[in-house]
Amino acid sequence: MISRFVALLLLPALLLLVPSQPAAAQWGAPPQPGIGSWMGDDLAGTYYNPNARAYCRVSPRRGGYLFVNENGSPAWFAYWAPGQLRMVRGEWDPNIVVTVSRDAMRRTMLRFDSPMAPTGYWVRVD
Repeated sequence: MISRFVALLLLPALLLLVPSQPAAAQWGAPPQPGIGSWMGDDLAGTYYNPNARAYCRVSPRRGGYLFVNENGSPAWFAYWAPGQLRMVRGEWDPNIVVTVSRDAMRRTMLRFDSPMAPTGYWVRVD
């Protein structure tokens, strides 16, 4: 009986001695907008989507970019790693990752990868 009572008193004290780690250390910090731009790129401009045979727009926004697809649906993206952007809000699939690269003509090319859809591409035309 006494040993249970002592154990109940000591348990909170032991928990206070265990070092706690912040959530960011356990799960990694969330992406910070604007970090990781690639080649000093400015993604803003008009793009051609060969899959939809239509034009799309990318505009700079504080901490990231606003992407508007051929249907007029907006999505805000921010760099989360060098050469890669993730959607931070919008009407698109939240799992989309955009990879920035160059095509054979040195134009900016955006590759859209998502587990829910086939890979898509936008090529800058301006």
